[in-house]
Order: sequence, then structure tokens, then C-alpha cells
Amino acid sequence: MTSENRADPQSEIGVVGEDEAAIADRVRAAGASAAVVEPAGAAEVDTTIAVGKEALISLVREGVTGPVLPVGVDGSVPGVQESRLDGAIESLLNEDVGTTDQPLLRASVGTDHYVALMDIMTVTEEPAKISEFTIEPRVRDRARTVDRVRADGVVVATAAGTPGYATAAGGPVIDPASSAVSVVPVGPFRIEQTHWTLELPVTLTVAREGAAVSLLVDDAEVAPVPTDEPVELTWGEPLTLVLTEQSRSSFAGEQ
Repeated sequence: MTSENRADPQSEIGVVGEDEAAIADRVRAAGASAAVVEPAGAAEVDTTIAVGKEALISLVREGVTGPVLPVGVDGSVPGVQESRLDGAIESLLNEDVGTTDQPLLRASVGTDHYVALMDIMTVTEEPAKISEFTIEPRVRDRARTVDRVRADGVVVATAAGTPGYATAAGGPVIDPASSAVSVVPVGPFRIEQTHWTLELPVTLTVAREGAAVSLLVDDAEVAPVPTDEPVELTWGEPLTLVLTEQSRSSFAGEQ
């Protein structure tokens, strides 16, 4: 992760998220070109600094694939604390950086496709309304039903998302080195099985008419889920994250 060359000062760094104008000023003070950009415009710059988890999620929603330097996100994603940002900017300018692929979860409902950084959820639109869901991983091109659960919903989380809602609902925290996802019923009617750790692809299906069900992607409601319409979950194109000496994650530990 070293280089003796300094980055082209004409290359532009975009900034998205909290205190974006002040962060852009810090980048310019270090000698680089910087601009505050909308998430949809991040593909037009060479590198994007995403300040805060919501900014990072907004880039994913817009289909940005990187490179992105996360700042001030929780430790489930490799990122830089804002107090160490100046050192990370210097690393960017000196090209003393590396990259890593951050897995993204792709949900397909019919011809519509959505991408999540943290998790997707099929959940009843009214609180405490029970529906029924089948959970089917595909192994060697054959689907098998691991369970049919009566619950308010089902959340499927990537490793980055498992420290969030999925863990609060009773699921495990998954190591980022794993290619598995956590599948957790939300408000289950029965609790013989509290969660599953499965390899993708996985299909979720609403198996019972009655309560209306919605698809949530990184906590944003995006579409209704009709009964018997499969929600196909696969890995999407990963997000390229920039790593500097200042980058940390909850799995790598603090220094």
C-alpha cells in the first residue's frame, strides 16, 4: 500500500454527506481538487469521500461502485474516523492507499432490482401483522426450503449489516471474510429456529395472502411484495472501498 508518486492534483475528490463543505475545504487545504457532489454525481469524480453511514448507503442506492473512502461510519465497514481524516487525505494524495471489495446484496423482484449495503427485509406494512414466508437457499442449482415461518417479516443481512437490526432480532454477527448472510425472522410466531447462516443465492417468498408485505432495502421501503412472487437474493457488483493506514473496522480492531 505504498507509492512514491503523488496523485495528479487535477484529479478530483468528491465529498458526500455530513459537513461535506467543511470536509471539501480540508481536502483543498491539503492541495487536492475537491467538490461537494450529489450521490448521483459521484461517478464523475475520481474518488468519493462518504461522510457517515447514510452517505455511503446513498452512493450504493445510486449504483456508485467506487472508489469510496468511508469516513465516520460504524466499524462494520472499513473506514476512517473524522479525527484521522487529514492523514487519510495525505495518503490519497501520495497514492499510499489500497482497495477492498465491499460485498453488496442484490434483491430482484420480477424485473426490478435493488442493491443493499447492510440488509434487505420483507416485512408486513402494518405493525404486529403476521404473514408467512418461505426461505429457500439454492444448492447445486436446486432450491431447498429450510423453513416456512410465520412472522412479521424476514431480514437478510450482509456481514456489514449484521451488527445492526439483524443482531437485534436475534441473529449472529458474521465475519466479513465469510461469504454467508444472516437470515433472521422478525417477530416470529414460533421460535424453534431463531436464525440461519446461509450462502447465496437465497429466495424469500410471501406464502400467505392477507397482510400486505413490503420490501425494505437498507431500511428504505422500495416496493410491495406480492404473494407467491419470489424475492431473489444474490451478490451484486461490489463497492470498491479505499483503504489507508488510518482505516479501521470493528473486526480489524483499533490502534
